[in-house]
Formats: sequence, C-alpha cells, structure tokens
Amino acid sequence: MPKRVDIIQSEIIQKLRSVMGVTVFPTHMAHFGFPDIVVGRAGANYLLEIKMPGKKLNKYQEEFHNTWTGRVSVVHSWEEAFRAIGIKL
Repeated sequence: MPKRVDIIQSEIIQKLRSVMGVTVFPTHMAHFGFPDIVVGRAGANYLLEIKMPGKKLNKYQEEFHNTWTGRVSVVHSWEEAFRAIGIKL
C-alpha cells in the first residue's frame, strides 16, 4: 500500500526542479521510514522528509532519521527545502 503524500510535496518538488542543476526523485513508494524525496545538487545527495507544519515523524521515520549516517532533513516548505540543500534565498 503506498504511503500518503503530504499536500505540500508537489509544490516543493516543482520549486526544486525549477532550479538549474537540481534533480528530484520522489520516493513515496518506499517504506520503513525512508524520506519522501531524494534531491541531487552539485554532486551531493540530500534526503528530505516533507511534513505539513505541526506534523511529527512516525516511529519508522524517527528510526530512519536516528540511524541514517548521511544527510536527512525534515522540511515544511519549499523555502526550507532550498535551505536544506544549500540554496540561499
């Protein structure tokens, strides 16, 4: 069963894709707490979990975030997504 996609995810993906040199791969079919999107920029990969303001990570997401040794961020807007991947506004 596919996981739910937060309403703001499409806006964040659209804004990220509008930046030259940025690629985005939605991972909504992955399970066990894997973040919502993978973003590539300037040779680096970023894992972003998209949450509506006020929503918290579920237990699988918390476990993933606590054990992942790479970059993973929780974002609530396209502005936060830009900052998470190093784009200054």
